[in-house]
Amino acid sequence: MRLPLGGAMAAILLAACGSVGAPVPAPVVNTPTVAATTATPAANVNNDLFCGELSPNTIASGQGSGPNTFELRPTTSLRTGTVGSVRFGGWITPDRPALGTYVCAWLVRGAPIFGFQSRVLAGDPGYIAAILPNGFALPQGCAYVGRPTSDADGVAVLWKVDCGTVPNRSIRGTLAPAFTQQGWVSCASGLATEVWRKDTSRLTVLEGSGAAGEYPSLTQRLYLTGGGGPPNAGCP
Repeated sequence: MRLPLGGAMAAILLAACGSVGAPVPAPVVNTPTVAATTATPAANVNNDLFCGELSPNTIASGQGSGPNTFELRPTTSLRTGTVGSVRFGGWITPDRPALGTYVCAWLVRGAPIFGFQSRVLAGDPGYIAAILPNGFALPQGCAYVGRPTSDADGVAVLWKVDCGTVPNRSIRGTLAPAFTQQGWVSCASGLATEVWRKDTSRLTVLEGSGAAGEYPSLTQRLYLTGGGGPPNAGCP
């Protein structure tokens, strides 16, 4: 049985964000704060370096809400790779930039969400300059357009892709050799779409409309295969 990571796995990756119940007074978030610093903390099993667009917390009440809580949406990290979002609190130091800024920060696992440790600036060790799909690189002549976005649930990640006017018209055929060479397997197709699988990642290729300013897209979702089956079984 395959279970979408939108629930169980996302809860693990995002340090048990918790459910949203009836409106209650915002709890005190048990997350550590530190003085403004870009010093690299000692890496351990409880922390990770995340990069992404600093966004408002989408949890308005209950567990995971509270003052000075934010999300990086979407996000990529040294350990988990690219996922839809990560929620954290405690960034009250003067080096916190405006919402919408791409940032990297060390976060430590806390209850009920991650806590801010320190910011990592461009050029610092570990800084990740771009959020990319897990295990896939675009072929030569193709590029991502703008920053990726995530869905409302903070699970799926979407990239716009530009391979040129003519290749864009048949983006599935344009990208197919790169997928195959990098160990991906085509596992489903439909009208103007194709789904590729590799390990726990699924990438859906969607043809663009062909209109000016419209581009084909890649959408990543993560899946966990249960029951002892191989991680590449099924789609999705």
